This record gives sequence, C-alpha cells and structure tokens, in this order.
Amino acid sequence: MNGATWQSDLLLAQQSFDQNRIDEALAIATTVQAAHPACAEALEIIGLVQSRRHQVDEAVKTLEHALRIRCDLIPAHYYLGLLYQSRGEPERAVQVFERALLLDPGHDRIRFSRALSLLKLARFDEGWIEYEWRWKAAAVPRPEIPLPRWDGSSLEGRSILIHTEQGFGDTFQFIRFLPRLQQLGATVWLAAQKPLSRLLRDIQGVDHWMPVDQPAPIAFDLYSPLLSLPALLQLHHPERFRVATPYLYAEPDRVEKWRGRIESLSGLKIGIGWQGSPTFKGDVWRSIPLSCFAALTNVDNVTLVSLQKHDGLNQLAENDTAFPLVRYDDLDADGAFLDTIAVFQHLDLVVTSDTALAHLAGGAGVPVWCLISTACDWRWMTQASDTVWYDSMRLFRQQKLGEWEPVIADVVSELQRLGPRK
Repeated sequence: MNGATWQSDLLLAQQSFDQNRIDEALAIATTVQAAHPACAEALEIIGLVQSRRHQVDEAVKTLEHALRIRCDLIPAHYYLGLLYQSRGEPERAVQVFERALLLDPGHDRIRFSRALSLLKLARFDEGWIEYEWRWKAAAVPRPEIPLPRWDGSSLEGRSILIHTEQGFGDTFQFIRFLPRLQQLGATVWLAAQKPLSRLLRDIQGVDHWMPVDQPAPIAFDLYSPLLSLPALLQLHHPERFRVATPYLYAEPDRVEKWRGRIESLSGLKIGIGWQGSPTFKGDVWRSIPLSCFAALTNVDNVTLVSLQKHDGLNQLAENDTAFPLVRYDDLDADGAFLDTIAVFQHLDLVVTSDTALAHLAGGAGVPVWCLISTACDWRWMTQASDTVWYDSMRLFRQQKLGEWEPVIADVVSELQRLGPRK
C-alpha cells in the first residue's frame, strides 16, 4: 500500500463514516491501520465507529491511543469527551473538551458538550453561559421572534414571552421559574407545546398561554427561551432551583374518575415507565428494558401499573406472560398526561426511567424513584440520591454504563421496607 493509496483510503473511510456507512468505514480504516500501526487518523476512525456502536470502553482506548500519537485530532477529542460523559466522568470530559478548544475555540458542538459537563459538575456560573452554545450547535431548533431577547434587565411593567424549546420533561422542570418573572414585575406569556395546553393552562406564573408551534399575534415586549432563565436569573447555586411542590396539578374530577379503578388494586401500587423517545440521542442509555422490572414483582404484595405511552409499548407483548402488569388502554386518551397525573394521586410510588414521566411526578409532588444511567443528563449531577429539583424524588444511580440489574436490585431492596402510602 503506497502513500497515495493509503491516504486516499483514509479519506474514503472518513467519507463513509460521515455518511453513516460505518461497516465500510471500519473495514477501510482497519486495513490502513494494519499496514500503518502508528497512523493516528486510522485509529481515530476506528474509535469513532466503536463509539457509534456504543462500544464505549473499546472506543475510549482507541481514541486515547490515537491522541497519544497525534494530539490535534479534533473529532477524536470530541468523541472521547462524549464517551467520558457516558461513563459518568464529567471532570475528564471537561479536560478533553478544553484541550480541543485550544485547537478550535469556536467549535460549537464541543462548547455545548463542555457546557453539559460543567452543569453536571454544578459549575453553574460557567455552565449556564456556555449552555447558550446549544443554538449554534444545532442541538435545539431556534424560533424566529422579531423582538428583543431579554438580557436580564428590569422587567417592571413589561411583558415577556417565554417559549419552550426541548422536550416535555424540560418544560415540566423549568416552568418552576415563571413565577419569579411575575415577581420582577413582568406580564408573562408562555408559548408551550400544544399537547400540554390543558395540563399547563392554570399553572402559577403565567398570565397568557399560546401554542409554541403556531403563529400568534405579538402582544409582548421581550422574549426568552425557557432554559435560558437560570442564567438570566443568575441562579448559580443549586439550592436556588428548589421550589415548593406540587406546582403541577391534576383536574379534580379526573382524580375522582380514577379513584375506584386504582384503589381497587391490591397491595403496594407502583406505576412504572421504562422507555423515552428513541429519537433522543441518549435514549440508548437512559431507557430500561421492561423485562428488568420483573424483579419488582418478587416483592410481596406489589401491583405494577403501566404508565407507558407510545414508545416502548411493543415490549408489553414480549413480557405479557413474564410478570403481571396492569394496563389501561384509555390512559390519556383525551389529552397528554391528564390521566397520568390523576393516577399519580392514587399510587403509592412511581418508578421510572429518566423521561418526562419523572419530571411530571416530581412537579406533582408525588413519591417517585428515578433510575438513571451513568450517562444521565446534567440535571441529576453526579452523586446524590436526592435532588434539589424535586423534594419527592429519589435517584437510583447506575454504577457501570448499561448495567441495570444492580439498580433494579437496589430498588427491590428498598421496596421491601416500603409500606403503602398513607
């Protein structure tokens, strides 16, 4: 293999990877690396393929090897930082991202990824500022609003539109800050996801509501993205995130509608959710196979109730005979989460993966155990079993990426000591 050939092969391997033909990219890069063991670029492509295949430990070793040979491989730095994030090592991720930013200070995806690690480390004074790179990194779609964006200046006598920007869980979590805007003298408009209109129509801190994805007349002075509020409000200490719960409420008649159906169930009544949206980039790590929840039925006198909607329902048939699970086909039939939050009121506990269900339960102030991966989102930070976000929530943390059985075993152990909710 002469010089011109292997260099052109490397280019072809990179193109194949960029076009998601990862088998082809790996085959070409492996051939080049076998002929040229010290070729850092070939090792980089192999490491990127391993990362894409979720071979985390192998990818870390390969990319570290590539960077020992050549320290200026920016994709290797970027992917290595992401891998450290997945393994629950945000300090190392920050170090890698910062080395990469010495080479390319304006690399938007690295700046945004660094922000996530800073936030996970509770370095909020830096993290909130860097989190604004989410727009340039194209991690979040940015609406066009022909008005000034709020810069933190006085809101006295002014009206402000706050628009949601990410998933339902983010909306449930961050609407807690809207009353603070009213306290600063603002009239608050909320542009939120249309499916949440009935659930959010009476929340505190909102004067007017509109769907985020539909045109509407401009009747406000300023706007701000919802997840930019902590930076604008200068919330640099986690304790300042804490608010009284509940701040999300079920419709009273709906609570009564579900009373008899849930209270007729025997024993400790536990609602479960296992699957997030598969379109979310990190869903491979946060969602939990339904089969893992079978161990909860080993606890005496437990009834499991499915709270899962849409994604993940295919697993019900696969586990239909494995363990008993109560299902309600009419759950939320006439509005997103309307029945779910009412059912919460009659359950002893909610046990769920890290999805909107966890945030809904936390915002509703009901007991919820959230099972989180080492690759968990920044908001759960790094070690504690409690969280400033929700007083009624307990976190069960994975110790090794991808291994849910020990987490479920911890849940089972705790359930042995838990009695029915009073």
